[in-house]
Amino acid sequence: MPRRVQRVSLSIRHYSGDFYCPMCGTKLSFEEEKKPCSHILFVYESEAGEFAYIRDDLISELEKKGINIQSSDVDALNALEALEELLPENTVIFEFTGVGVGCGLVAFTIIVGIEFREYKR
Repeated sequence: MPRRVQRVSLSIRHYSGDFYCPMCGTKLSFEEEKKPCSHILFVYESEAGEFAYIRDDLISELEKKGINIQSSDVDALNALEALEELLPENTVIFEFTGVGVGCGLVAFTIIVGIEFREYKR
């Protein structure tokens, strides 16, 4: 039986790209030289149809299950389902859905997995 993690679903009107870790307040960034804080387990963006970030240990665990997340032909939704089975029990998944403006209205979903553990300054 897969582990159960907590889920928070939020409907938002506009996504500015700003998301702050609720554990430490660090702004989530995808600059190549800067990894997200250690609480962020993964970030999935539906508009791109891929993961923007997955913590290295989870990539290794997915590879053991035969899922190469870095392959261009990976089914990201199946990988997301497999990933959920690997997450620590203290994980909360935040799912943001909304509609943005591109070339017309564009629906999007951003899913962020966060490990809630004791925070030490």
